Amino acid sequence: MALSAMWKEKKERGKLLLATAVAGISLIFFYSFIYNDILETMRVGISFWTELFSGNLRYFYAGRWEMTPFAYTKEVQAVYDFPIYLVFAVWNFPLWLLETFGKVDVFNSVLCLMWGKTLLLLFSVLITRSLYRLCLTLDMEKETAQLVCVLFLTSNFFMTSVIIMSAYDMIPLFFVLEGINFYFKGENRKFVGCFMCAIPLKFFALLLFVALVLLREKRIPHIVGNVVMSILPILIFRLLIPCQAVPGDLQGAPFSLLDMFRSTDLSNLAILYTVAYERPLVLSAVYPSFICWLVLYLVCYFLKLDTEEMQKRMGIYVCFLAYAILFVTCMQHPYWLLILVPFLVLIMGQNRRYLYVNLVLETILTWGMIAAQIFKFPWCFGNALAAGMFWPRILGAQKAFAAVTPMTVYTKLTGSESSQGYLIRAGCSLFVAGILLFALINFQFWKKTLPFIETDKKPAWWLIGLRILAGFGLALIPVALHVAGVIFLG
Repeated sequence: MALSAMWKEKKERGKLLLATAVAGISLIFFYSFIYNDILETMRVGISFWTELFSGNLRYFYAGRWEMTPFAYTKEVQAVYDFPIYLVFAVWNFPLWLLETFGKVDVFNSVLCLMWGKTLLLLFSVLITRSLYRLCLTLDMEKETAQLVCVLFLTSNFFMTSVIIMSAYDMIPLFFVLEGINFYFKGENRKFVGCFMCAIPLKFFALLLFVALVLLREKRIPHIVGNVVMSILPILIFRLLIPCQAVPGDLQGAPFSLLDMFRSTDLSNLAILYTVAYERPLVLSAVYPSFICWLVLYLVCYFLKLDTEEMQKRMGIYVCFLAYAILFVTCMQHPYWLLILVPFLVLIMGQNRRYLYVNLVLETILTWGMIAAQIFKFPWCFGNALAAGMFWPRILGAQKAFAAVTPMTVYTKLTGSESSQGYLIRAGCSLFVAGILLFALINFQFWKKTLPFIETDKKPAWWLIGLRILAGFGLALIPVALHVAGVIFLG
């Protein structure tokens, strides 16, 4: 329904005003916080232009640059694969001009930091559009497609990952959703092309790509060819701009084909996270993550899907499973959870008969994981997030930055950190229980309707409203901690 038509109807006008209010408050919170990780990537991306014009681009990974935000002053370096810095370099070219020729301290300018974070706002809009179009490709009604987008944007993982922690996982996620849309349309070249863009930006996209290829393609040479094509761009980037360049040694990056297989230490750390947990079994120990992915990929390869509808349902389901395995069996950073959300809400749109049950489960597993994250990664919810943005100009600022996190308050109130581990494990247990039950309920080969609560496929708007209020409550945590830091630590 057009906005003008909605405004003419009293009932629809109320919905429009409510949606505008929620969007406005979310936008205020969006520009309230900025996290260390995006600041570092902005600093390196801006420095790309300096290295390019000085002729040192091949030694990009040998560079070290000073970053001077109020809460995060440090020396930084390139730690991710090159394409993400290229995206940030293009977007932040105006900041390089201001810094180089205007002598502006861009990391202590609220407007400059807002510009840097606006990149995520742009991709939030692009992802919402991609998600809507994917819903239509999956044969959902327009009303359902709109609901899926609302569920995505009101997810508390969206609040914590994008609005609070400034997660730029939005960028590869956009290409992933575009690629999946082309996959279901049968446009294989565009499908592979999108994942050739997504995988260099975030290697986790490869987990989905392999599952989708195996689900449709059964010829081994074609499978291998598709996978090789998907990772080819990152191999070329690593060959041209080696990750192992030596700091201070401009001749320390000789041309070598082995550079294609060498990554940065932090990228290697992400790989180590997948084998962080092992279980004693057989002759020694096994990695649960590898076992689960291997089983998933073998099932995808052996599975024969007869109808287009089942291909679409199973395609989204295996994408959900591939990421669910990652987050259930592996170590993770708190903002990574964002990449799971589109597949949760897409399944909810595909399986509307269990919409209420799925919405309850999604809320439980989200709250469980966020509770665990608050105690596992307290600095991700601390006052440092708000220190560089506009709140200090309204509520006052510390003379010298002193960190205040949820654990600071918790320890002050309880006098001990001894229960921290129990709280983390309890939250993770809720998350795993929710994921397992969500996977079970939405299994695509049930022959009969499960005897669960059904609500005529209508969304429980009270629960969606509760999710929105919970999200705003989470966003108030760093603001409240900033106020506490100003009052008690000056």
